[in-house]
Amino acid sequence: GRRVPLDRLSAQDVRILKHEATRIRGHTCKVILLEQSPQRALPALEEIRASMAGRLDAAPRLRQRLAYTPLHVANPVWVDDVEFDIDRHVTAVPAAESMNRDRMKDVVGELMTQRLDHHHPLWQLNVIEGLEDGSMALIWRIHHSMADGTTCVRLGSEVLWSDSPDSTLPQTLPWWPQPAPSSMSLFVSGLADRARQHPHPHASVQELRSLGASATIARRELARAAEITELAEGPSEGRHVAFAAAPIADCKHAAKTIDESITLNDVVLSLVAGGVREWLRHSHGPTEGIRAKVPVSLHRPGEGDGVANRDSYLFVDLPVDEPDPVKRLR
Repeated sequence: GRRVPLDRLSAQDVRILKHEATRIRGHTCKVILLEQSPQRALPALEEIRASMAGRLDAAPRLRQRLAYTPLHVANPVWVDDVEFDIDRHVTAVPAAESMNRDRMKDVVGELMTQRLDHHHPLWQLNVIEGLEDGSMALIWRIHHSMADGTTCVRLGSEVLWSDSPDSTLPQTLPWWPQPAPSSMSLFVSGLADRARQHPHPHASVQELRSLGASATIARRELARAAEITELAEGPSEGRHVAFAAAPIADCKHAAKTIDESITLNDVVLSLVAGGVREWLRHSHGPTEGIRAKVPVSLHRPGEGDGVANRDSYLFVDLPVDEPDPVKRLR
């Protein structure tokens, strides 16, 4: 009978949800490859389910679904899914024949095209139990409205992997979900939250100045000054996946060999610039004026588990006209 405060989605989370009205998919995808080890056998599907089920108390968001406010007077809220079933969220990828890693990429692409079920928690772990080389793959899709990159890593460490090689299978404790609020309760609380967000009908001089400064920055940063390339095409329904490997230690060493001030992020962006350069040359497009929208994490230490998204972005002009990789990195 105790009152549970409603955890409402932020405006940023709602924008991500609205993107799914088009061909965009709102989830991110992490692919984890587990290889054979002499010390420990690879886990079976039921072991993965049992392990995650026993650790979900540490990540309550993974047992919550969306509840929409009537008439959309306010953003949706997170409520416990009374029908939560770990078997629904951790499933095996059916394989009629042996699967190699190339076929695995096709499976990942197919899964990326599928929307997550909004009637239940917005995540799914698809397991490929046996690849031809003896490894297995975990394909983890989690909706961006539930978690950004930083939050995904935290959730993974809470329920999916462990830093300790000697971790034991946790004991699954009983879970009693909180009942979802009624439609009338959602409507009333939504009106109240909306009133608190807009207490004054008129903007202050300081707010107007802030809006003017933001508009000036937007015009400068978002102006369509670059040439139009084939990258400007709208996305199709299909998704294709490719993997590239670059050891972090090697990237850091290469950066510091050139200049101590060069960071790992600089290396990643220079590699992206090189790849885009080759693609533009292949498609006979312009090799200048390309800007990358780079995500930036704004998470603060100790802000708690309730923050799904705390990120922004900056624009970086990619030096795709520079053929020399060292000069491009500088």
